[in-house]
Amino acid sequence: MDAHLNRPYISVPLNGKESFGGSQMWSPRRMISQCACGPIAAFDLLNYVFQDYGRSPLPFSSREDYVRRFETFQKKFFPWLYPNGINGIVLAFGLNRAFRYYDIPMTAVWSSSEGK
Repeated sequence: MDAHLNRPYISVPLNGKESFGGSQMWSPRRMISQCACGPIAAFDLLNYVFQDYGRSPLPFSSREDYVRRFETFQKKFFPWLYPNGINGIVLAFGLNRAFRYYDIPMTAVWSSSEGK
């Protein structure tokens, strides 16, 4: 299956260039740098989806700005299960909380069966 984005993905200024989406490795906090790949992806997804519902994606001024905004998002929607991060069920739950909070009519689900 060949899929294409309908618009540019979110970007973050990085050393005179730009990064498409964020990275958990940008955070100086060990818990984030080791355990936040799922919430980082959810944060990027939410900012991308904002455009479908009449919201502008957050413009990030720097890597530090991205990390600061991510930390606020994480605290509100994703509880930590340190040192293992979060599992798919908690990730879907946090995304659904964010969708409701931002009035986005989407639902995230986690399934591990072969047919789904």
